[in-house]
Amino acid sequence: MTRQIEDISELLSNEREFIDDLEAKIIKNVFIDVNEDNRIIRIDAFDSGIKNIPENIDNLKKLEYLTISDEFLTSLPTTIGNLSNLRRFSIYKSSIKNIPQTFENLGKLYEVVIGSSNLEKFPEEICQLENLNSLHLGSNQIRNLPECIENLKDLEIFYIQKNQIKTLPDSLCNLKKLKRLSLSFNQLTHLPKNFGDMNNLLEINLSNNLLKSIPESFSNIKFLMGLDVSNNKLTEFPDHLKKHQFAYLYIFGNPIKKFPRKVGKAKAIKKGIYKYKK
Repeated sequence: MTRQIEDISELLSNEREFIDDLEAKIIKNVFIDVNEDNRIIRIDAFDSGIKNIPENIDNLKKLEYLTISDEFLTSLPTTIGNLSNLRRFSIYKSSIKNIPQTFENLGKLYEVVIGSSNLEKFPEEICQLENLNSLHLGSNQIRNLPECIENLKDLEIFYIQKNQIKTLPDSLCNLKKLKRLSLSFNQLTHLPKNFGDMNNLLEINLSNNLLKSIPESFSNIKFLMGLDVSNNKLTEFPDHLKKHQFAYLYIFGNPIKKFPRKVGKAKAIKKGIYKYKK
């Protein structure tokens, strides 16, 4: 059982020390949840004016969830790698450009969010988080994905929309457990030929890129329910998509001259928009 705490005098002295150090430099207090032993397990901070996280954050030995949304945050302390119980890490609307190497020590993380920040490249430290289930890196300035992305064998959700990615490594296609993938609003001109090796995908968003074709290997994706390839450069409707039983397919905004009336059981409700209705 957890509860939100308002009086930090209830905390252990070393955890209270961290909160005092943090709140001494911010304009709005943070939200704190504790467990039955009054140990901090969650911190949420929204527009609090956090510029730096105090080094003694590793006083919070039981911390499981950390969420910060703050445009003034520019860096993370190396001691964040000592938070051995951290399960979910979320940073939004920050000025962070990279993460410390010690981040790779956070082996219990199942979800990482670094969104609407200033990441200039994919943090390769994340490749060491082999238990990661969900990764959100949307709205940054990432230009490519590293080969080590294939290490994330348990990844099921990967959102990296609104970046500057032009090509994808073949190693991405080794993420066999991936179910949801968003690469929309990038600069992709083509996809790996073996894209369909990610054959457990349920939903894919590739909208607003520069794609001229869809690989034949899409036929290998067994249960693809939703696909968005709108606003690309496709000149012909990919026939190999017709085998899928889509719940929805968006392919409008491409210079395709002829669209089929239906794709599987999904019927055209508008030009380039297909939906299945029982």
